[in-house]
Amino acid sequence: MAKTAIHEQAQALSVYFRDMLAEPEKMPPLVEQILETDITEPEPAADPASQSANTTSADDIAPVITDKENFLLCQIGGMPLAVSLSALNNIVHWPAAGLSQLPGQGDWQLGLLRSRDQNCEVVDIRALLQTPDTNKDLQADYILLLDQGRRGIACNAIEQIRTINADAVNWRQDRRQRPWFLGVINESMHSIVDIEALLAALGNGEMA
Repeated sequence: MAKTAIHEQAQALSVYFRDMLAEPEKMPPLVEQILETDITEPEPAADPASQSANTTSADDIAPVITDKENFLLCQIGGMPLAVSLSALNNIVHWPAAGLSQLPGQGDWQLGLLRSRDQNCEVVDIRALLQTPDTNKDLQADYILLLDQGRRGIACNAIEQIRTINADAVNWRQDRRQRPWFLGVINESMHSIVDIEALLAALGNGEMA
């Protein structure tokens, strides 16, 4: 994790993201543009009692975020996605030397990345997401690190950080199918991804 706490102030979030994407020798122009983006500090989390009043049954879920939440907008397999910054442990560039390969891997298991003294399993989740280019060769420039750095998701492109209001999202009401999709940001049409649900699907072998 980056050392700067993102909840301190709006400026701290930019420092946090700079730490996540920084590379010793160079940084892509697109990343420089992201770091110059003015990020609004999200408001404090709502009272749990008020959130529970807005939640329906487990089979018919209308997700509720705080009034404002920061999301990373990115592209995976030609699909525009939004991931809550709170779900990310780090973002790293795809290693120039590639990933370490293990015998008996599935097509979606891309290999191991050595990151911060631990091995990270990097996966291709395009089939799980049913993206437009699922059957094409993977073209990934970044890896999103999750689950305390134990898992990594291949990512084609990083776009920007956006502060999203809850009322700016078309939330899915029924999540019995593909529960990792929470809803769609109305303006940009990025699908908000539930990282915990994605990790659960991987743990249940749904990519096998």
